[in-house]
Amino acid sequence: MVAQTGQMIRLKRANLTTHVYDALKEMITTRQLQPGDRLVPGDLANDMGVSQTPVREALAALVQDGLVTQYQRKSYHVSVVDPVTVKDLYEVRLALDQYIASVIVDRVTDADLDALRQLLSATFDAGTWDADSDSEFHVYLARMTGNTQFLGIYENVETRRRLIGRIAPRTNASPRTVHEEHKAILEALEARDPVALREALIRHNRRSAESFGS
Repeated sequence: MVAQTGQMIRLKRANLTTHVYDALKEMITTRQLQPGDRLVPGDLANDMGVSQTPVREALAALVQDGLVTQYQRKSYHVSVVDPVTVKDLYEVRLALDQYIASVIVDRVTDADLDALRQLLSATFDAGTWDADSDSEFHVYLARMTGNTQFLGIYENVETRRRLIGRIAPRTNASPRTVHEEHKAILEALEARDPVALREALIRHNRRSAESFGS
């Protein structure tokens, strides 16, 4: 009974931590909390009606995501993301994408192409850009490698790129440009052309990184 009670307490705290994490992430990525804002665990705990423990656990997770910065293990602040950080993430994704280009051309199926066409259509719908479909387009390419370890690494990088990209200052982000770049990636896959696919992925990553300014 004692062991079961202890497990229930841990589960309850885990649920609270997830709730606090999701709430803070939403406030940061929608700019309700601005870059540089200080996050005081005690104040956040009072506002959310929870103890400081799940707040501190949620803040630690947000530090790992890059959305929160901890100074000298004491104070927490919403991260101020400079363009170099974003470009570094795109360089990592570019390296991963080049592996993708070397592997998936020989593995692509008609079903894969149909799925990518649907994601391409969803990414650019009525002149607007859908970030979720954009990200899933890239994750789908990684999934096509058939390498689950690689996919886990790619998903981690893509999650960080999306989250940090939401709070970084962006100077140029044309939905039509994103659509055309994704279309070039798809066309290279349809042609089973690994060189064209690699070049399309390089152009897309570098232009995306440059859209965050310098």
